[in-house]
Amino acid sequence: IVEIVKNSEFFDKIETFGTAVALKTQNFRVKKDEITNQKIKFGQTVNKGEVIIEIKGEKIIAPFKGVLGKRELAQGVLGTDSFILTLDDISSIMLDLKVPESYLPVLKAGLNVDISTESYNKNFEGIIEAVSSRVDPSTRSVLCSIKVSNPNLELVPGMLLNAKIIYNKVQALGVPETSVLIQGNTAFVYKVLEDSSVEKVEVKISKRS
Repeated sequence: IVEIVKNSEFFDKIETFGTAVALKTQNFRVKKDEITNQKIKFGQTVNKGEVIIEIKGEKIIAPFKGVLGKRELAQGVLGTDSFILTLDDISSIMLDLKVPESYLPVLKAGLNVDISTESYNKNFEGIIEAVSSRVDPSTRSVLCSIKVSNPNLELVPGMLLNAKIIYNKVQALGVPETSVLIQGNTAFVYKVLEDSSVEKVEVKISKRS
């Protein structure tokens, strides 16, 4: 079995997880008996400046483009004849992660982050927007704010997201792990020559992906 050796991308990673938060959000407390238009676009996108609800003839205008949602108040709470109308801008999702302070030397704005979730068999692209200037003394961690691209509005606030912070990217020759043989402290591969003979070549192992 012969494999072609080619340049591959190798990197180090920090794996953690966090809860998705909307880029922007706004809540409106609404009394059910004061609504004059019942056609509220729950679960749909409304544009900035669009009327989202009328209450006793007063129009509530969307301050930004977002998705409308509804949150009922718990029974026993004063004013349970009301509900919370939510407007979330989820064109991008924000993710605040606590990373151990040992990674502080490599954390910086602009690092790429691979985002995944149990809900979708795909990865989403994220980027570190900011790194806290302080270490939390109670957890010995650093807070990182990550912005995740969400063009199809698949990610929603409250989802548990897995994050893989990528750093120390390098391009190097890569071979399958099964092609590398170890003898003592020496690693080698078998190289196929032009005349189809085989030569044993010592190699130096670096990153594994």
